[in-house]
Amino acid sequence: KIKNAKEQHMAGMLIGRPTHEYICELIRHFHTILKDRIPIIASGTVFDAESSFAYIAAGAHFIALDESCFVYEGPNVLQSAQKDLAEILKKKGFKSVTEAVGADSKESVDDTIPGSSAAQDNPFHQAATGTPFPGKQP
Repeated sequence: KIKNAKEQHMAGMLIGRPTHEYICELIRHFHTILKDRIPIIASGTVFDAESSFAYIAAGAHFIALDESCFVYEGPNVLQSAQKDLAEILKKKGFKSVTEAVGADSKESVDDTIPGSSAAQDNPFHQAATGTPFPGKQP
């Protein structure tokens, strides 16, 4: 339910935390298709080291921090984010960020192998490869 005028103005908009898992899924799909041929930059809904790690594990090579991080956390946000991310990587058994890139997407690679029926039905396959789906050409 829309409770006030501000929420009514924003009806239908998705921003912030509600989009985080959806963005992770998009990154995961693109990473399985593109592998490491094109770097993926994750931007938006980065709240802390955990959300940064989620993007990295999904396949992001770089994380773009939103300016609001600096407003709410101050100028030391980068140092604390690096420290916290290093702790998460160590805890999860990764030696570097590079090693962690795509760790979550490696399990679903079969769904996006070019030529497979799963890949042809996957909208991310067409967007990433420019290959039209069979039977869906104009």
